[in-house]
Amino acid sequence: MKKTLAGLLTAMLLALSLAGCAQGGTSAASPSSPAAPEAEEERPLTEEELASCEEFLNRADVNGFLMSNYEDPRDADLTEVFYNGAGIGQEPTEEQLSAFLEANGWEEAYIDITVLPPQGIDEVLQRVAGISLADTQGLPYEQYPGFDVYFHAAGDTNFMPVECLSGTRYPDGTMIVESRESYPWLEEEEQPSDDDASTSTFRTTLRQEGDTLRIAANQVTGGWLADYLAWKVSDAEEEALYLPRPLFAREYDPSLADTTLLVTLTKASETENGVSAAEEWASANWDTWSQTEDFIPGLAEVQTQSYWDADYLYDITGGQYLTVYDGGSGDRIFSLDFEEYLYPEGATAIAPPLDGIDAQELCWARYYDGVLYVANAHRTYASASNGRTAFVTAIDPWSGEVIWRSDPLVCNSRSFVIIDQVLVCGYGFTDEDDYIYELSLPTGKVVEKLAVATAPDHFLYAGGRLYVHCYDRDYIFDVSFG
Repeated sequence: MKKTLAGLLTAMLLALSLAGCAQGGTSAASPSSPAAPEAEEERPLTEEELASCEEFLNRADVNGFLMSNYEDPRDADLTEVFYNGAGIGQEPTEEQLSAFLEANGWEEAYIDITVLPPQGIDEVLQRVAGISLADTQGLPYEQYPGFDVYFHAAGDTNFMPVECLSGTRYPDGTMIVESRESYPWLEEEEQPSDDDASTSTFRTTLRQEGDTLRIAANQVTGGWLADYLAWKVSDAEEEALYLPRPLFAREYDPSLADTTLLVTLTKASETENGVSAAEEWASANWDTWSQTEDFIPGLAEVQTQSYWDADYLYDITGGQYLTVYDGGSGDRIFSLDFEEYLYPEGATAIAPPLDGIDAQELCWARYYDGVLYVANAHRTYASASNGRTAFVTAIDPWSGEVIWRSDPLVCNSRSFVIIDQVLVCGYGFTDEDDYIYELSLPTGKVVEKLAVATAPDHFLYAGGRLYVHCYDRDYIFDVSFG
C-alpha cells in the first residue's frame, strides 16, 4: 500500500437543514388545489442508498479522491486521484516508453509505466467532481516533448476498497457518508474488528445531480492514513521557520540598490489559443525551449502539492508550509510556515488560521541567489481582500526577514520568471486590468508594465524570448537589456 500522501487537514462542509412554515388554520385543501409536497427532511441514508454510495466510492475513477483532505475537490491531491490510472491509464507505446527511459536514464522499465491522456483526465474530473484540470493547480506527472500525455511510474497501488457504514441525506440532496477501509480479499474471520484504530476511516460529502453522484469534499478521519497525513503536516511544522503576519504599510529601503539593467519586452506575436490549458502550450513548445542555453522555466509541469525547477524541488504541505529541497541530493534546505502570512493586515476580517476565500494562497516560489521569492494571491476579485492581494515577497529563508514586499495587484499569475535583475510576473481577472509587470529584483518596485488582452498565468524564457500563456491567447516577446 502506498503511503506517501500529502493533504490539507481541514473541517468538512456542514449541510443546512430547511425548515418549512405552516399556514394557520385547520381547514382541508380544496380538491382543485392540491397541497404542495412536503419538503424533504434530513434523514439517514437507506441501505439501498448506502450500497449505491459504496459502489461509487469503489470505482477506479473515484477511489483516489479518498486519499487526501479537502473542502473543495479542486484542492484534491491529483497525484493520488490518478495514481492507479483512474480507469483511463494506458500502456505506453514503444515510442513513449523510449522517451520515458531516455529522460530518466533507465535501461529498462523497472516498474509499471502508465500514460494518461489530458482529455481523459478532464473527463474523469468532470464526471466525478464537476471540475476540469484547468480548475485545479495541475497534475505533477511528467510530460515529454512530442507526446501529449502524462507519464506516471509506480510500483505499487493506493487503491483502498471501502465499505459505507452510515450516512445522512440533507434536504438539498447533499449526502455525508461515513466509510472505512475494507479488505474484500480476506475471510470474514480475518477482517479487522470495528474498534481497530489502525483501519482508515473517511467522511465524504457527495452531491446528487439527477441520477449522478459527484464528490464534493473529503476528510480522512482515522486510521493509519489520517496518522500519516497528520505526521506530514507536523513534520513540516517542526522544521519550519514561522513568518509573522505581514503589515501592509511599507516603504522601500533606500539602502537597496535598484535595478538599472531593465528588461525591455517587444511584442513579436499574439495568438489566440481557444482558452487552452498551459500544459498543452508547454508540451507543444518544450522541445524548442529546452534546447536553448538560457532556458528559464516558469512552468514546472504546473505545480500542485509539489513542483520543481532546474535546481530545486518545492513542496507545499497543508497549504501553509513551503519546503525547498536540493534537486540533486534531495536534502532539505529550509522550510517556512506561512500560516499567518496568508492573511495580510487589513485584507480580511477572518482571523488566521481560519480558511476562506481571502486567504492568499502560495502560488509560486523561486529560490534564487540565496533569496526566496514568493507570490501570494487568491483567485477572485481584488475587492474581496480590499485590494491587498497578488503580491511578491523577497524573504531571507534563514532568518525569515522580509527583504521587500511588492505593491499589491501585480502577481496573481501561476508562475513568474527571473531574468537577470528583473522578476517578470502578471496580474489580471474578470473585469480587472490585465498586465505583465517587471519588478526590480533588489527592491520589488514596479519598473515597467505592459498591457495584455487577458490575464497572464504562466511565463517561460528561452532563446532571448519571453513566452507568456494567458487566458485565451499566447504571447511571444523579444527581450533586450538596458
